[in-house]
Amino acid sequence: MRKGVMSRMAATAGLACLFLLMSSCARVPAGESATRSKVLAITVTLRGPVDISKPLNGGNYYFFLIHRTDNINDPGPIAVIAPPWGNGFAAPAQEGAQGFVGFVEYSRRTQSSLGGYKLYQCATDSNGALINPTFNQFIDLGAPDRVSTPASGDVRLSFEVNLARLPNSAKPYLLINMIATDARPAGAQDTVKRWDALGSGRDSSSRNYIIRMDSRQNLTLRNTDVIGTDQEPSGDVLDRLNFPPIDDPSLDIVDWTVTLRDS
Repeated sequence: MRKGVMSRMAATAGLACLFLLMSSCARVPAGESATRSKVLAITVTLRGPVDISKPLNGGNYYFFLIHRTDNINDPGPIAVIAPPWGNGFAAPAQEGAQGFVGFVEYSRRTQSSLGGYKLYQCATDSNGALINPTFNQFIDLGAPDRVSTPASGDVRLSFEVNLARLPNSAKPYLLINMIATDARPAGAQDTVKRWDALGSGRDSSSRNYIIRMDSRQNLTLRNTDVIGTDQEPSGDVLDRLNFPPIDDPSLDIVDWTVTLRDS
């Protein structure tokens, strides 16, 4: 990754930690490690219908970014909103970090997969090390384990994936972001694209809120659990970093739920 890329590529990551140790959650017994297989279930709600058939730029793209790490405060995935575009949709919040190990995509290009969703992992080099996702090298892992395909007019996307299918499965912490965008540009051209990520697009410190979870627990987190400006509002789709919001209900994330449970 070229020096200084992140200063031009992405909005500031919301670093507030959503790390809930709720007494009602089932805990992993003492001595049991994070290698125990977990299922991740994600549901996102938009203000308007899911739309992958727009005539411009090939329709909308919906990305669900997943990172596994030893440190819950590691830089997670954030939206790429300016050139140089890298993979065109997401990058690590800190230059040189991994950011995410895989993602689920729902878009026109993934419609050949069962249910229209596809799971990808970051590629690895000759030594088996994960390649930084900015370089747009991913391995197609097929469909998630369970999906809910939106019918015409539906405003929700929902799927489940066994986290053992992704790299770093022994690492205890899980970092998640969700991105909706109308384009996936490449190169260095100045392309305007609309986008929304978790957090408030109206607040420069909350435009990429990263969900942070201990994967050794069974728990459910919701948008309503988030306090302050990191909670997902409506009407915060942007097309530039500091421009007024754009009215695009098909990209406007308004609610989410994330559940971890034993497989």
